Amino acid sequence: MSQQAFAGQVRSSRDRLIELTAHLLESSTRDPEPGTDFAIMAVALVGAGEAVADRIAGGEIDVEKAADLLENLAWRGLAGKKRTDHQG
Repeated sequence: MSQQAFAGQVRSSRDRLIELTAHLLESSTRDPEPGTDFAIMAVALVGAGEAVADRIAGGEIDVEKAADLLENLAWRGLAGKKRTDHQG
């Protein structure tokens, strides 16, 4: 496989992953704000996953720690922790 063909396959796979992620976000969000851009959220999540995967491949972070980091970021936001009742 040529380098150009491989790059095209990677790009196509990434686009499909973004599409699936956007669909998952949209279908699992209750009462989204009008104009919510699920596609750009999906791009951000996939990009974060790619960046963390690079760190895993380079031995800079453990797989379990990386998975926890991404899960917390995706589901809890930048604070990275669950909100308690007194936090509002």
